[in-house]
Amino acid sequence: LELHIRVWDIDLPDGSHLRNAFTYNEASTRRLYKGKWTKELARRYHDFILDHRLNIDGLYGKEERDVELLRHGASRGMNAFNLFYVGKGADVGVVKSLLQKRMPPLKEAGIDHLAYIYGFDEVNDETFPKIKELFGAVHSLYPHLPRMTTAYDNTFGRTTGLRDYIDIWVPLVPEYNMLEAQRLRAEGKEMWWYICVGPRHPYPNWFVESPAIEARLLMGAMSYKYRVGGVLYFMTNGWLLNNHPITSGPYTDWFPGAGKSREGVYANGDGSLFCAGPEGPVTTIRYENIRDGLEDYEYMFILAETVKAVSARPATIQRAVFLQQARELLTVPDEVVESSSRHTGDPYELYRFRDQVAEAILKGRQLAQ
Repeated sequence: LELHIRVWDIDLPDGSHLRNAFTYNEASTRRLYKGKWTKELARRYHDFILDHRLNIDGLYGKEERDVELLRHGASRGMNAFNLFYVGKGADVGVVKSLLQKRMPPLKEAGIDHLAYIYGFDEVNDETFPKIKELFGAVHSLYPHLPRMTTAYDNTFGRTTGLRDYIDIWVPLVPEYNMLEAQRLRAEGKEMWWYICVGPRHPYPNWFVESPAIEARLLMGAMSYKYRVGGVLYFMTNGWLLNNHPITSGPYTDWFPGAGKSREGVYANGDGSLFCAGPEGPVTTIRYENIRDGLEDYEYMFILAETVKAVSARPATIQRAVFLQQARELLTVPDEVVESSSRHTGDPYELYRFRDQVAEAILKGRQLAQ
């Protein structure tokens, strides 16, 4: 078999410039291994997550974060982590006490700038007064600690009075509003987006039955096109329907469904992006495409930085032509992503686009000299 391989002279850093909040519940993993669980096995899972350019994070619960693990993650490119969850039943005094206890060690470790606080998961307007009370208390103690929510407010605080209480808005993909996202960023705030058991077709998701390209596009070209601040996902290892790791293959008894809908139908792959194997994590095609999407995003980020470098040089015809072509690529052509519900299903179309971005990076570096 004769292979022709081209290696791009482009180094990708660890992690990603696309921030992400994907819950990894270590207790769920530890439960499967029982007495075989060790610190070494735990680290395999941690590094497995970091190798795929995701953060070791958790959206729910109030458990204290392992500062040394967070420092390790930061050294590998982690770009965000949740301090603890704040819900409508939380007490202001407890929230303040937890903040005062947990923020100083993070500051001492030099990673406090990566922290945010998540709360009020998918709540409606009856909970908005509680958001103001609790997130207001957070801001009074630590004004620079971002407050993030998936609360349902399609005005993003403009008509509900929440504008000054939330720093990172996270709507579902179909509800993402690019114009409002630009306004929020002008105010020093952010808009991310998220998926869960929804949305369904024609929007992207990473159910087992979904085309694998959807996971890659969502984490790469689509997020870049819409200038998304980050991606949130509720669970990576929701394995409640399994009671032991995979012990044989290729056919296994591992159940890919994370739970049932009201109709009694399992959502295959929902909340379960990789699997537990006999010696550690076992990947999936969906999880590899999430990583590849983050690498696509990094290519576009590097090209954008290259455009800035070329723009700073004296104008020439060659540089002007390059800048026009590169900026067209950075809009992400409609042939790749037309909208959040219309995109290519052809992997070779995406490969061609990534090759064009890589070629532009190398050409731009020459012109920036």
